Amino acid sequence: MKSVFRAITVFAGLLALGLAGSCDGNNNNNTGSIPFVNVHLQLDLNDPRYINLNPYGGYIYIKNYGNRGLVLYHNYDDTYSCFDRNCSYQPSNPCAVLEVEETGFFMQCGETVNGTFEPCCGSKFLWDGFPTDGPATYPLREYAVYKNGNLLTISNR
Repeated sequence: MKSVFRAITVFAGLLALGLAGSCDGNNNNNTGSIPFVNVHLQLDLNDPRYINLNPYGGYIYIKNYGNRGLVLYHNYDDTYSCFDRNCSYQPSNPCAVLEVEETGFFMQCGETVNGTFEPCCGSKFLWDGFPTDGPATYPLREYAVYKNGNLLTISNR
């Protein structure tokens, strides 16, 4: 009887693992697999190029880092958040780029072309990196931001 119970337990465990593997998002193209890239840079907040980071709620885009660039945000508690501009829903889709919505309250998947925002998947993300709308279920890739005086260091976590 113990061997039958053990066999059923092993079978149930293998079945659970198989089901978990089939629900990892690969079947709905929502893998959350934003590619890892090494990021390490420093910004001097006294540099006029970063003046938009002075007020709380201010942000800038940083090109040539991450997968699709970075967005750096000045939080209301005087800390900074930095995210890859690659949407977590179908991250290999060419239009899966994030842009800050015009009110600045969240980021959305798509780009402004000729003054008009063109959505990609319809996903929206709060400034903690988690999705709030659309098909995305995974958070954005976030980078660590350390402040020492007027110097910000941004790097992988």
